[in-house]
Amino acid sequence: SEKLRALGGPAPLAENIGDAGNTGFPAFAVSQNGVLMYRSGTGFPKRQLSWLDRTGKQVRGIGEPQLLATTSLSPDGKRAAIGAASAGTTLAADIWLRDVERGTATKFTFLPGSSHSPTWSPDGTSIVFVNSPTPGLYDIYRKRADSADKEELLLHGGVNATPYDISPDGKMLLYGETEPNTKDDLWLLPLTGSNTDRKPVKYLDSPGNDGVAQFSPDGRWVAYGSD
Repeated sequence: SEKLRALGGPAPLAENIGDAGNTGFPAFAVSQNGVLMYRSGTGFPKRQLSWLDRTGKQVRGIGEPQLLATTSLSPDGKRAAIGAASAGTTLAADIWLRDVERGTATKFTFLPGSSHSPTWSPDGTSIVFVNSPTPGLYDIYRKRADSADKEELLLHGGVNATPYDISPDGKMLLYGETEPNTKDDLWLLPLTGSNTDRKPVKYLDSPGNDGVAQFSPDGRWVAYGSD
């Protein structure tokens, strides 16, 4: 029987391949007739926060362009929590708090690994975010927005765990997590009481992938995306 084997060393075909959206994978494809197509670039593009009016017209930019991954505006509209990526990567390294009037930013997280997906509490006093010391396994933390206090661990080792929203009364975190049989599901985690009393409860496990969820202003409904 015939066997395939590689001959010689590897040879570069193209350099500076761009990123495929926010996937973390390089953007290229090879056709059956041997043509290689790819996006040129140096990785994750820099973006700038901007105020838009109701028609979608840009009013003004906020701060300098940077490697933005995730953003959450404070309830009073005065600050933005930003997951800012390290140079040349597609994953956020730390969360920063940017003053949307002055454009200045201060570092908010100092954990090892990648911190991203910030979510403000309804009263603006704290921020829930994700840290991934191990790829695929995420820890969810809570930290006061105006304090140097240590962050509080809310959930450990959730598979692709992602905080989406906090209920209007501040008592419940709505987040997503992946399970082998039911794909991406929605969960609720109590934010009050002791650590031992706060047990996650599954909210939705449809056959599809469910995510990007948000509470209604009265807390009675949840809007979410699903495939």
